[in-house]
Amino acid sequence: MERTTVDPVVLDGRGFTLTQTCPDNVVVQETVGAGLLTVQNITITGGQSTGSGGGIFAQGDLTVINSNIHTNHADQFGGGVAAIGTTTIESTTISGNDAAQGSAGVAGGLVVVITNSTVSNNLGGGVASLPSEDATVTVVNSTITGNSDVDTGGGLFTGGTATLVYATVVDNAANIAFDNIQTGIGLTSFGSVVAGGSADHSTCLFSAQSVSRGYNFSDDDSCNFTQPTDRQDAGSPGLGALADNGGPTLTMLPGPASPLIDAIPAGACQDDGAAGVATDQRGITRPQAVGCDIGAVEVEAVAVVVQPTFTG
Repeated sequence: MERTTVDPVVLDGRGFTLTQTCPDNVVVQETVGAGLLTVQNITITGGQSTGSGGGIFAQGDLTVINSNIHTNHADQFGGGVAAIGTTTIESTTISGNDAAQGSAGVAGGLVVVITNSTVSNNLGGGVASLPSEDATVTVVNSTITGNSDVDTGGGLFTGGTATLVYATVVDNAANIAFDNIQTGIGLTSFGSVVAGGSADHSTCLFSAQSVSRGYNFSDDDSCNFTQPTDRQDAGSPGLGALADNGGPTLTMLPGPASPLIDAIPAGACQDDGAAGVATDQRGITRPQAVGCDIGAVEVEAVAVVVQPTFTG
């Protein structure tokens, strides 16, 4: 599907699947500097691009909402999604895509925002912005996992800064180093977990401009999670496998003994960049018990029903 208009365009799939059966992109916005392209309520698969954006390629700003972008290929960047402008992903799954030159899941512009979404198992890396110091990537209530086969920054790469709020960035793999996150300037993080990857690779790389806003968890000391409320070099986060735990996307549920559970006091759940984040990736209310859970998933509290005892 190709559009050349400069006007904003909304493609609403109404729950249907758009499958490409010939070697080309599935959705292309050709006009440079075109208006916002919004793609929503659709599954896009089968794209085979000799350039970038096997599933979706936008020459302007792009927003993807409530969609599933899977099993697409690009010879260059963005097997799933590639955009030149601001790139916004909401309540969407981007999985199983591949790209020969990297950024297989999402190859965005200078501004990339991922909310309530899962980017998983993409061959060639998960999420990336343009390699500029002015670039920003923001990940809120989202899961980035299982992405691999890129030299550095297997889960998330930006030439500028990254911000995590209630994010789960785990078990990504890079060929050389920095399995989960690589930024050119710095990382700002609140209530997020960054862990997993190769035994001989550090999980993060960035400069001294990074800032922890507290209540973060990592399994090594490379992410600069050094606030008193952080836990770094703290072992396994105790997450389950990527699975259907409710909501529109697959997520990773903390197990019963996970150190992520109730790690954020109830009064601090919306502190330091988390203002307005009152639910998890699935839409479950935070907090569920005495505090909020670190990462994208809030474990639901189990109600205990006490049966009355009758004597007579």
